[in-house]
Amino acid sequence: MSDFPGFKIKRNKRKYLTKKQRRFAVVKTVASVLGFCVLFFFGYSIAEPVMSFLNGDMRKRVDAAYASSQTASQAPSSQPEESSSASPAQGLSFSDIRAAFMPHDVFINDDRFNEFIAQAGSVGINTAVIELKDESGIIYYRSSVSQANEIGAVVEDAPNLSDRIAALSASGIQTIARISTFEDPLAARKIKGAAARYSKDVTSIWLDNYETEGGKPWISPESGEGVGYITSIVEELAKSGASYVMADTLHYPKGKGLNLAYFGPKSSDSRQNVLNGVIAGLESALSSTKAKLIVSYNAQDYLTKDALVYGGAPSELNAAIIAPKILPESFPENITIGTVTISGPAQMPYQLTLAFAESFQEDIPPETQVLPFVSYTDEGTQAEQIKALNECSIPQSILYAADGRY
Repeated sequence: MSDFPGFKIKRNKRKYLTKKQRRFAVVKTVASVLGFCVLFFFGYSIAEPVMSFLNGDMRKRVDAAYASSQTASQAPSSQPEESSSASPAQGLSFSDIRAAFMPHDVFINDDRFNEFIAQAGSVGINTAVIELKDESGIIYYRSSVSQANEIGAVVEDAPNLSDRIAALSASGIQTIARISTFEDPLAARKIKGAAARYSKDVTSIWLDNYETEGGKPWISPESGEGVGYITSIVEELAKSGASYVMADTLHYPKGKGLNLAYFGPKSSDSRQNVLNGVIAGLESALSSTKAKLIVSYNAQDYLTKDALVYGGAPSELNAAIIAPKILPESFPENITIGTVTISGPAQMPYQLTLAFAESFQEDIPPETQVLPFVSYTDEGTQAEQIKALNECSIPQSILYAADGRY
């Protein structure tokens, strides 16, 4: 009978373990601890990749690994040589071009150049538009063109272009070599017969403004000496491995006193015909290479249709590929494109780009390819411009940042 009525007493039924059972219990405990440690280590190891994936960083790492896996060593050379070897950047279709502008100060600086390559991989850039000869006439690569060296056009300690192109190509980036053509005050002054001159005194070089206000000479599009110099550079760029050569400022001079300028014996011909002849000559010079010619101009020039500068509308030039610069921040406050008037184009990049893209498609031949410059002032502007281009079935474009940072 229970000592506590109504309650049942739980009797002590403790069991004593045998020696064999105690040994098994110890082994079981050790195994549990080891298992916990393995699980903890595994969880710690995968935590960072998982978080990186969730934060969107994994794609960058994969892209970087993909680019590095294709890197091939290149032996340096002292002179530009024709590139014939296959590379990861070759075979890129035109519609797949996602380009970015590389200013000359990035090209000549090793650290900045490598930084550009790293940035390109992270934002999907597969083409570099390299500024290799600017509007001052300076050449930023190690040129072997004799006239360029004679007039002191090549910058000191210029890098080897073939090596730079090979480094880009190894990372899956093709090259568009951009040069200023007729806006070249250095060659205009120093190459005999290259410059536009005053019609009343052909011994005097014409300037696009008063000398006291920074006026400068231009190469005449009608000068055989001037066009020959440009052609030699274009040929060299193609043989160095560039996929495209972009001819900028391929037009008659802009500035004051254009009515006083004498450009040469072809002045009786239409200026548009002269420019088309230059384009045909450059394309012919590239015909023995794999490179193609691109003609670039400001989108504003497309609107003005200046007969003195282009002999009409630049869209009427016989260029197979054009690269209009649609940079909203460069336009005046009010602009009319066809039937569309835009106030404050810098704040309306989508509307501006859409209006230009639609006009291009109406005016240029259907076989002409378009590779527009768009602004990289901020991600919003870039996105709006690319959206407008895509709506017009123009997926290819060039991001433009003056400092070359993307």
